[in-house]
Amino acid sequence: MEATELTWADQVYWEGREKGRVQGLREAIERLVRARFGRVAPELEATLAAMTREEDLAAFVDRVGKAQSEVDLLAS
Repeated sequence: MEATELTWADQVYWEGREKGRVQGLREAIERLVRARFGRVAPELEATLAAMTREEDLAAFVDRVGKAQSEVDLLAS
C-alpha cells in the first residue's frame, strides 16, 4: 500500500469530518441570517440544505455579510 492510499477507516473519518464542517457552516449561516434579519426563510433553509460543498457555503457566509435582506441572499 502506498503512503497516499487511504484505508477504509481513514476515508470514513475524513468524509465524516467534511460532513461535519459542511453542517457547521450551514448552522453558522442560519445563526448569522437570524441575527441580521430576525428569521430564516424556508426558501433559504432549502437552499442551504441543497449546498454540499464547503467552498460554496464559505462563500455564502461572505454574502450574508453584504446582503441587505434575505431576498438578496436568494437572488445571488
